[in-house]
Amino acid sequence: IEVATGALAVGLPAPAAAVAQLVCLREAFTRRLSRTLPPGQAGEILARATMALERAMGSVVTMVCARLEEEVFVDVLTGLPNRRAFQRDLAKHLARAGRSRNTLAVVLVDIDGLRAVNEGQGYAAGDARLRSLGDVLAGAVRAGDSAYRIGGDEFVALLPDSPPSQVPAILRRAVRLAAPQFSWGVATYPADGATGDELLDGASNELSRRRGRPVPAGGSAQVSSHALRRRVGF
Repeated sequence: IEVATGALAVGLPAPAAAVAQLVCLREAFTRRLSRTLPPGQAGEILARATMALERAMGSVVTMVCARLEEEVFVDVLTGLPNRRAFQRDLAKHLARAGRSRNTLAVVLVDIDGLRAVNEGQGYAAGDARLRSLGDVLAGAVRAGDSAYRIGGDEFVALLPDSPPSQVPAILRRAVRLAAPQFSWGVATYPADGATGDELLDGASNELSRRRGRPVPAGGSAQVSSHALRRRVGF
């Protein structure tokens, strides 16, 4: 029953489906044992089987809920943590930075030319570029840092205890790892904002300033990784 429970939890979409299957199994098991066991043994064995199946129900619900909770925070395409995970982690790091009076850098990264790739080469090629940038960012950030895909062509690197001066080194690593062409902007707590929204807005505004455009009201712009190479010397 324990082995079957583990296999059952892997493929089921929701705890209710697992419980429904185990209830059916319990009923079938009870009918089968009632027909085949001697009357003197049936009661005790059925009671043990029922307890085992009820424990299995609890185990399956726990495993399926844990798997679903993990999936809620993962971007399916890239395997990176998603926007929900970013918001959750950013709130934790902001609270920690506020207590310890440390800095916290938020780097907004946009992949360049995704629409043109999708239209010219197909969405599979665009998805491949997104996965490539996700892999590169995950490999470029330091231990203790995190990379996220927060939607569309937008990624974020969350860098605790990092002043803006440390960001170019991470982006250099991304370029060395053959990242697709990307754009970036950075905002730092507490200098550029005290909340997650303020930091994301600040990073977006940084993108606009780097391209010499007027700062949009809540919008974003891009600066290419080629320009980054020129500015930081690689």
